[in-house]
Amino acid sequence: MSNLDTYGIDESVIAHLTEVYQDRGLESIMGDEDKIESMLRGIAFSKGLIHAPARIQHIIQLLSYVGFGPGKTMVDWGVGYGPVLAVGKIMGGEVSGPEAHCQTAMVALQKFQELRRRGVPTPPDSSIKIGADIMEYDISNADVVWLYAMAKQQPKFVQRFYNFGKSDGKLIVYRPSLECYQTVLKFTQRATFEGSIHDVAMILNKN
Repeated sequence: MSNLDTYGIDESVIAHLTEVYQDRGLESIMGDEDKIESMLRGIAFSKGLIHAPARIQHIIQLLSYVGFGPGKTMVDWGVGYGPVLAVGKIMGGEVSGPEAHCQTAMVALQKFQELRRRGVPTPPDSSIKIGADIMEYDISNADVVWLYAMAKQQPKFVQRFYNFGKSDGKLIVYRPSLECYQTVLKFTQRATFEGSIHDVAMILNKN
């Protein structure tokens, strides 16, 4: 993670982020090749077999890879508990995103509050658009769009990115499904894959 110093993220901040957004779920599939294969095909999410949020260090690596930082804007297409917004803020960019479920959004705000208590800067609470329609959320000015969705939902988000995303925008699809990749091939033959077997991400450039 050579880009960490560029964005001023030191080990203590990463430790706070990791503690607040504790990894869950991966321990349930370690050693189970069938579940790992299902995850990589996008089946595990659609069947609700596991819940494995993105690791903080991998979020940093991916956002660094696409050049996110000061002067850049990012939309998290489904905020969840807010780790991507939290990392993006620390990296110096402008962040926002919709969260359709109020209860989930409340947990995200609580985690922001805990980070502030620890002295870690966070996005403003208003960066989470609670109850917003995710599919209708404006991504036209986002330099980076982050997507972590169930397999059956991924293709329609990819289509929307190519139809309405910024002309030079980038889409990060975390743990993409085969159906998602097949949709991507309708728009481009250039897709970059980053990460390990447990943390695969597909990066798309619109231009």
